[in-house]
Amino acid sequence: MSRTATIAALALVAGAAAAQPQFTFQRIAGTGTVVPGDPSGSLENVALGSAALDLGQVAFVGLRSLSAQDIYLFDGNQLGVVALTGGTAPFLSSFRYDAFDSDVTMEVGAAGATVGFEALDFSDPNSGREVVVTQTEGVATNRADSISTVSPSNGAVFAFIDEPAISGGSVVFRGETIDPITFDIFDGIYTDLTGPLTTVVDENTPVPGLPEFGFTSFDQNVAFDDTFGIEARFSNGPDVGTMILTVTPDGVITDIANSINTPNPSTGVRFGDVDGPDVSGSHIVFGGSDIDGAPGIYADFGAGLIIIADLNTPVPGQLAAEFSGFSLDDLSIEGRRIVFRGIFSNGTEDGVYLWDDGILSRVVDSTQAIGGQELSILGVRQTGAISGDQIAFGAGFDDGSTAIYLATSSSSCSAADLAGPFGVISQADVAEFVERFFANDPGVAALAAPTDVVSQTDVLAFVELFFVGCPSAVTIPIDFD
Repeated sequence: MSRTATIAALALVAGAAAAQPQFTFQRIAGTGTVVPGDPSGSLENVALGSAALDLGQVAFVGLRSLSAQDIYLFDGNQLGVVALTGGTAPFLSSFRYDAFDSDVTMEVGAAGATVGFEALDFSDPNSGREVVVTQTEGVATNRADSISTVSPSNGAVFAFIDEPAISGGSVVFRGETIDPITFDIFDGIYTDLTGPLTTVVDENTPVPGLPEFGFTSFDQNVAFDDTFGIEARFSNGPDVGTMILTVTPDGVITDIANSINTPNPSTGVRFGDVDGPDVSGSHIVFGGSDIDGAPGIYADFGAGLIIIADLNTPVPGQLAAEFSGFSLDDLSIEGRRIVFRGIFSNGTEDGVYLWDDGILSRVVDSTQAIGGQELSILGVRQTGAISGDQIAFGAGFDDGSTAIYLATSSSSCSAADLAGPFGVISQADVAEFVERFFANDPGVAALAAPTDVVSQTDVLAFVELFFVGCPSAVTIPIDFD
């Protein structure tokens, strides 16, 4: 790397990495983990994007084999089984757990941890049967099924249902009915927030701001935290589009962004697609790309859309790199903190990143190793991946193994950590060093001077600590002579 490029990279690091957190990693489970209650069985793999987190507890999908996909819960101390493939639904003896969707949800309340999931029974040779289940402290409850649950939209029994989102003990899910004569599918989003099952939105709901269009379908992943966050598709015949919308409990529908007339904040060109929302109260985050395909992560905290990350955003933890893409539905939000999966090095590397009220930092990326194992790919769940100072993610390694991890942010470094051979240095030291170095000032090469002159060694030590997240780096005193 040239001197100019090196200095530009150092300046970027010193300016952009301020107050980034450090993370410690706890392996929850993965390849080789013994299945609780079955010492002879162990996990082959885990579903990388399945980990749902709340208050230190993590629910996820683990695979004993390709045909044995189970649901597990780490309660902060130990791993337990929620449901195993081949088991029987305790509330419906005729329903066999043949498979589970890889998206699970969970929340911790006064009664303990509640895990929500979709189970499938393939015993009917003509069609699979599905059930939305929540399980709290070992007690499973049928919240809706495709056997007898009637859609509030049209009075027909659901033909298909998808995994639930949970908030305050209530659930929301996507369901479909099929007309027995025309075989037309009718799609909607449903909740038991007020008690009996009610419609949040369906194909008869007017498209907000676009009265000439009608909704045609909804994404199976629905976000729910006081407000519902939904990805919808709509059409007027020749034209089709996607929309991110929110719905309040009293039915107020708001168009957050759509692919017909919403400008993309990154380019000013309208969105070509919007995807994968998550909500935290009235706050929402989603992925989107403009009509030319340029992707990004965007949020609305009540004052309009802002950019969380796009193709112009420097990649935290990497020198002179920018994002080359994003997994547009691998993202979660809590308050004003957002976690997402970004891609760099022309698609060959990926990472999990935290946006904390304007500060972007790396949680982990595929150029690193955890526990001595080299990473190859990472995964984050859409909704429910962040809780307090913790983030849940899935990791794949070069040897083919996988694991679920819990990352916890910390601020354990101190000013003493930044002491090089010429004393403690600060961000101002780096700025002055860069200025002198760029101007070919020979004074910066005085590596053996018995004074407090900051050397290149000091700067590199400072940058390394500052880069990985030492908040004290921005508060310690200046001592550049």
